[in-house]
Amino acid sequence: MSETPAVRSHRQDSVVDRFGKQPNRSLTLPAWAGILGPVLFTAGFLAQEAFRRDEYDPLAEPVSALEAGPNGWIQQANFVVFGLLTMTFALGLHRGLRPTRAGLVGPALLFASGVGLILVAAFPLREDAAGVTYDPGGHIVGGFMFFMTSAAGLIAVSRRAARDPRWRSLATYTLTAGIVAIAGFLAGGALFMPGMLPYTTGSASTSERSSSPSCSHAASCSRSDCFMSQPVGCSSDGTTTPDSVVQADRPMATRGHVGSDVYGDAMTNGDYPWEPPLAGTEAEHLVGALERLRATFRWKADDLDAAGLQTRIGASALTLGALLKHLALIEDYYFGTKLSGENPGAAWATADWDADDWEFTSAANDTPEQLYALWDGAVERSRARLDAALADGGLDQLVHVSGPDGQHASLRRLLCDLIEEYGRHTGHADLIREAVDGRVGEDPPPGWAPKSGSTAPV
Repeated sequence: MSETPAVRSHRQDSVVDRFGKQPNRSLTLPAWAGILGPVLFTAGFLAQEAFRRDEYDPLAEPVSALEAGPNGWIQQANFVVFGLLTMTFALGLHRGLRPTRAGLVGPALLFASGVGLILVAAFPLREDAAGVTYDPGGHIVGGFMFFMTSAAGLIAVSRRAARDPRWRSLATYTLTAGIVAIAGFLAGGALFMPGMLPYTTGSASTSERSSSPSCSHAASCSRSDCFMSQPVGCSSDGTTTPDSVVQADRPMATRGHVGSDVYGDAMTNGDYPWEPPLAGTEAEHLVGALERLRATFRWKADDLDAAGLQTRIGASALTLGALLKHLALIEDYYFGTKLSGENPGAAWATADWDADDWEFTSAANDTPEQLYALWDGAVERSRARLDAALADGGLDQLVHVSGPDGQHASLRRLLCDLIEEYGRHTGHADLIREAVDGRVGEDPPPGWAPKSGSTAPV
């Protein structure tokens, strides 16, 4: 019986010729590509881990996080090289195995996994101002494509190898490797992805920052001291929809932690509800200090029109409107994302977490009503979240955010950082407000309540 062209071509192209003839050089290159691809990739990221150990934790972060930061191009190149070698191997594998019906499926899936690696490099993870790694969009698609198609490709190739006498002994191994790869991918996703979601996508998040941030953001800070830094702002058209903001239901002077279950009556003071206790618990003093700063800041920013909220001093671009929006973001970020890993929320649905200082620059596009409502709503949410956290575990409990070494911050640290944030910006507000209309003073007057915004008396 004469051999068909396909069988003749297959026999001639075999990498290993059972009669001892020289292997086909057209298949030698793909074979080496399949061998060197994983080796070079692994050596590449291990070398980066060694040189970047101060900013990258291999136990807490995925390999893709190496794409973030100033030297991220190295890992991007690592992905590209691995992807090209994988695609080359897939082409050679299709030529080297005996042809079968639907035999193209396995090599095609492995080729697609190489394409997935290229996409991972084309849409790299990014890092926001707080050092949080996030996915601005597209990266997770490439990663999913790589893991699933490579595993499925191995399973499909095992069926073709089982029909080829030369490779039959490797069929079971290949099938097992594919099954283990799928199981590992699904298990890893179930264990790690829930905590990373707030930082893995650019639409809400970082990462839910998807994410992310991509505000992609992530789950823990990956670089720099994330406890003390602020998140990147968010952009788009720079407007905030008042309907998306949680509205307060009573004047500021008669709400807050006064007389709550957590603090008892230690902070009750009719004319000065923001005043810290004279001799209270640690929690009462810390929350009291924060409330006093909040009240002072709100008083400095209160009852202004658009022109007043956009007033600047000298060469500074800082305005009271920008501070209202920035501190509203900080409230949701600290007692939402950092505290428990929550998405920043509907109030920040239009956010573009890639834009530097977005909350500062976009505030010029918001009305006074929107800015006041944004800050008032964020503070109300923070108070509720802090009350619940203190009632549940006190100041010593560990919160969601962690440092580069994986150590989680305590609620005490989070609260102290927010106090410092307000201390800095309340000083800014003090100077700006004096320039607007001459308002000065250390504290709001007795019985003060906001005249503007969602907390103003009806």
